[in-house]
Amino acid sequence: MAVAMTHWRRPPIPKTLFDQGYTLASVIANEFNEVSSDLYLSALVEAGLILFVLTSLVNIGAYYVLRRMNRLHKHRSERAGQEEGTRVAETTGVA
Repeated sequence: MAVAMTHWRRPPIPKTLFDQGYTLASVIANEFNEVSSDLYLSALVEAGLILFVLTSLVNIGAYYVLRRMNRLHKHRSERAGQEEGTRVAETTGVA
């Protein structure tokens, strides 16, 4: 919040894709006290909902990536254990 309060009130519109911009969270924090109409409040609430949806999608994606990685790791460790068991059985003569 302190960093958000030290910046100027009206951020300039970026001219290119790589210019400095502001996060949705900082826009909501900076502008919420200056709400002058219902439309303005609705726009800030919608920005908050967009932020929530994007955060949820990133978390769901990360969950599935980790789930897949764990499944692959488990499959590899089981296969390595089976190969190790086969080698032990061959050297000891136990089938």
